[in-house]
Amino acid sequence: MKTKVNEKQIKQELEKFNIKNVGKILLLENVGADNYLINWGEKKYLLRLNGDKSSIFFRTKNDVASEIEILKKLLSQGIEVPVVLSDKFGKQLISIGGRNGFLRKYIVGSQKSSPSLEEIEQAGKMLGKMHKVLQNWKSKYKRKDWGLGNVKKFWFGNKKIILSSNFKNRESFVKKFEEILLDIKLPNILPAGTLHEDFGKRHLLWKSKRIAGVIDFDRAYYGPLILDLGQALRGWCFSRDWKKWSARKAEAFLRGYESQRKLTKIEKAYLSDAVKFAMIERAQSFLLRGIKQNNKNWIKFADLTINTLFSQIETYFEK
Repeated sequence: MKTKVNEKQIKQELEKFNIKNVGKILLLENVGADNYLINWGEKKYLLRLNGDKSSIFFRTKNDVASEIEILKKLLSQGIEVPVVLSDKFGKQLISIGGRNGFLRKYIVGSQKSSPSLEEIEQAGKMLGKMHKVLQNWKSKYKRKDWGLGNVKKFWFGNKKIILSSNFKNRESFVKKFEEILLDIKLPNILPAGTLHEDFGKRHLLWKSKRIAGVIDFDRAYYGPLILDLGQALRGWCFSRDWKKWSARKAEAFLRGYESQRKLTKIEKAYLSDAVKFAMIERAQSFLLRGIKQNNKNWIKFADLTINTLFSQIETYFEK
């Protein structure tokens, strides 16, 4: 259970930013960190607090410092990301009840659950712009790595949870998952940089048909850039509520991406592995969380990913 934060604690922190006499503080609906909307006169701010140590959404002070550093880097190059505020002591990191985060300017915009092909191309363009800035750039703060090596370690350390669960297809899922996992190849010579890691639809805010901001870099780490592209394609290129892979959407996203940063020959050769990795990494996460929280929809989606959606990816990249 996450540590609860009350309005009094938040207002005490806000006073360090010379923000006083605020009205009601609204907790926004979100998966992961808690986002508190602060209305202060005509100005709006957002307080982002990650989970405490008991939560899978816990982030260390170094994690948060790294996220702030990434945002500064992108802002310096004109990329639309949140502006983090400093308090009167020059500090940006906030800690309340063992939960770490920061205060930022509020971005006026909303998510698009069903973007057009033109908007998908814009999203690809934005990721390409970000990768141009972040290629070969690394935060000075050490971050958790969500790459292939750690996913393998995590899988072999936790698959017993699946096998001992009452998930009906547990044995066939484990067998298929391991076949895919061990077949994925990502050589060390792939171009690397700092990845967003979760560049999906809910992390882009739009104002009309223009991208207003990219948010939530809390899973960012240094690794092969095509892993970021793989996760993005997974998130943007399925149709019919995750029922069917869309080649048109994939082509639109890649067209936008390559308008800003051309994929190298070796990246093109291993892009299919990056998308496959994205699929199984999220399937593993959904299944384990589904078993732990008895969420049948998450379990069903993990099973769908491995036994139905994955074959669509293979067919697309074999063409």
